[in-house]
Amino acid sequence: MSEINLSVTVSGLNLRTPLILASGCCGYGEEMERIEGWQWEDVGAVVLKGVTLNPRIGNPPHRVAETPAGMMNSIGLQNIGVKELVLKVSERLWKLPTNLVANVNGETVDEYVQVCEILMEAEAIKAAELNISCPNIRKGGLEFGLQPETASEVVRAVRSVWQKPLWVKLSPEPHNIADISQACVEAGADALCLCNTFPAMSLDLSEIPPRSKLGTLFGGLSGPAIKPIVIRKVFLVAQRLKEIGSSVPIIGVGGIWSGKDVLEYLAVGANAVQIGTVLFSDPIAPTRIINELKNLMRKFAQRNNDERWLDISNFVGCLEIENKIVAWT
Repeated sequence: MSEINLSVTVSGLNLRTPLILASGCCGYGEEMERIEGWQWEDVGAVVLKGVTLNPRIGNPPHRVAETPAGMMNSIGLQNIGVKELVLKVSERLWKLPTNLVANVNGETVDEYVQVCEILMEAEAIKAAELNISCPNIRKGGLEFGLQPETASEVVRAVRSVWQKPLWVKLSPEPHNIADISQACVEAGADALCLCNTFPAMSLDLSEIPPRSKLGTLFGGLSGPAIKPIVIRKVFLVAQRLKEIGSSVPIIGVGGIWSGKDVLEYLAVGANAVQIGTVLFSDPIAPTRIINELKNLMRKFAQRNNDERWLDISNFVGCLEIENKIVAWT
C-alpha cells in the first residue's frame, strides 16, 4: 500500500499537514517549543497572535471561562503592536520550521491597511489572516464582517497593498455567510477561514446576584459545542463557491478535537483546518490528531480497496449529497 499523503496547498502555501494552529491559542508560535513532546512536523502553519496598529492592553480579567463542551474568552486583542511584531519576526520567529501567518485587526479600514503595509517588511510572514470578525472589541472587528458591502470594503482596501496570500476570517453570526464569502472572494480574498468564535455569555452563580464569568459581559465561545454549526456554514460556503466557479480554498475553524473532526470538515469542502481550544487541554494534540487521521485514512483505503483515500486531498468535498434534501439554508 502506498504512503499516506497529508500535504495540502492553501493559497499557494504548501502545508505538510492540514493542521494550522489558530490565532490566539499558541502565542507567537515560539511558546510551543517549551512543551515536551512538541513536533512541528505535525503542523502546516501557525497563525500568530492577533496584531493591531498600536499595542493594546486588552480586556479586564477574567478573560477565559470553561463552559460545557467548550470555552469562552474575552482577551480583547492584547498585543505588542505591529511594529514590535515585525521586529520579533525578524529577530526570532523566522526560525520556526513552519509557515507564519499574521492575524490582522483594525478599528477602521485604514488601520487594516496600515497594519498590512508595515507587515510587508516581515519577509517571513507568508500570509495575512484578515480578522473582520473579532467579537471582543468595541470598534471595528465584528462590524466589518456582518455585511457583504463592509466585508468587501476591507478586503479590497487591504488587497491594494498586500502582495502575499490574503486569508479572511469570517464571523459566524450572519445568516447570509455565503453572500459575505462571495463578496470577499470577489474583492480579492485568497482563502476564507470559517469561523471565528460565537458571541456568547455565561454566568457565575456562586454568589447572588450572579456575575458574568468574564471581565466583560460577553465573550467568544469555542470548542466542540460549535463544531456542528460551523460544519454547516463551511458546507454552505463551499457550495456557493462551487456555484460561482471559484477555487478559493476554505479553512475550517471550530471544535476540532480528533482526526475524525478533520475529515468531517474536509468532506463538506474545507481544504485545511485550524485547531485552537484543544491546545489548552492537550498541548500536543496535533500529534495525536495526525495519528488518528492516518489510521482513519488507512481504514478507508483498506475497506474500499482504493488507495485514493491515502491522499488527504481526495477527502475535500467528498460528502455524498445526491438524493438528500438540503433544508434550513
